[in-house]
Amino acid sequence: MKGRPVTLLPPQTAIPEVALPPIASADTPGGLQITAAQYAITHTANICLSIPHSPVDSVDHARSEVLAAALDKSLSARLVPTGAGVSVHRVAKWFTIAINTPSRHLARVLECLAEAVVAPGIGLDDAAWAVRTITSRIPMQAAQPHTDSAVALLTHLYGRLPAAMEPVARPEQAAAVSAADLAEHHRATIGAKGAFLVVVGEHDPQTTMALCRRYFDPLPATNLDRGPTCPPPTIGTVTAVERSQWSQTHIRLAASGIDRADDRHLHVSLANAVFGGYFSSRLTLGLREREGLAYRVQAMLGDHLDRPMILIEADTAPQQAAHTTHRILSYLRQMAAQPVTGEEVDRARRFMTGTALIAMSSQIGITSMLSTSLTYGDQPEGTAELVEKLDNVSTADVRAAAAEFYDPDRFTGVVVGNTEAVREGRSV
Repeated sequence: MKGRPVTLLPPQTAIPEVALPPIASADTPGGLQITAAQYAITHTANICLSIPHSPVDSVDHARSEVLAAALDKSLSARLVPTGAGVSVHRVAKWFTIAINTPSRHLARVLECLAEAVVAPGIGLDDAAWAVRTITSRIPMQAAQPHTDSAVALLTHLYGRLPAAMEPVARPEQAAAVSAADLAEHHRATIGAKGAFLVVVGEHDPQTTMALCRRYFDPLPATNLDRGPTCPPPTIGTVTAVERSQWSQTHIRLAASGIDRADDRHLHVSLANAVFGGYFSSRLTLGLREREGLAYRVQAMLGDHLDRPMILIEADTAPQQAAHTTHRILSYLRQMAAQPVTGEEVDRARRFMTGTALIAMSSQIGITSMLSTSLTYGDQPEGTAELVEKLDNVSTADVRAAAAEFYDPDRFTGVVVGNTEAVREGRSV
């Protein structure tokens, strides 16, 4: 039987220009930065409100988690007639409320959102529901291997964790949260100062901005400056952490990264993509595809509170864990011994540009990109300049970043799993 003819992909064309939709920005008297953008393809609007919100201790952490659940329930109930979808969650330094709504209800949704931020009016029933929800969720979250391995890495790096870095709250403290606790916690932590509101919809930015200002200008700057800092990470060896019942082993490595404000941030971003940041990276093609040592492998740039980090994750069989760890360290050494090529840089550049273009082609993608840029300290216009900035990064820039930041001696971490099986394979 003859095979079907192979159709080759068309040749690559010039990368199109990244153009932001029409945008308006303004600050409220309380310090909330509002960004309104027009995306007129659908009759919906996406809203993302990001408020600085870092727990200072474990009790604070538990109250934050319960508050998020209570606000999600109460705001969702108020918005049922609008057909809007609501998601409220806290991650590290941010308390985020995301809403998708039909455009015709935008004014009502913004009004309810502003009221929820100023005075949520969480009743006894909603508070009790939120406590039950969070306390029942915590054991399941804590039992997840990815959560367990994240805690193991953070503990290895920092010893006792700042509360804002703990992946899950403590169940006994969540169970003790009352409606009065939530009201007090809300007053102390939720406000306009340093917060960002992004609204992307079919209305022109000026119309959207006028609606936002109507409801959010009265928002007080009551949230406190409570941003905790991350202690310096431990620099040392890779340590095995016993989880005898696991059928899979997690390798988690970390090293200090580079601040986004540094001119070399994009150099490191491209070096990370070449090393392990996408499907054609050295780690993915080598460790996963050719050697078959990992079910999943990825390198990424992340943050531990105010500290930028480079993170490497791999999931593998216990008997292969030690060998896989050594191979990852070998791939790190190759970043200097086998310098990044111009072809690798060009592929990584096209991947990063394509990712930005895909995000800019949807309403929710634009909302996410703008919100992320703002929370990292960038201005909305910086997103459109990404392609030009990437084009200005040379192969020599990426080689220098790879040699400096991907030195294996900079990395430390944990191998979490069945350590007896690890020892049978090869000592870490």
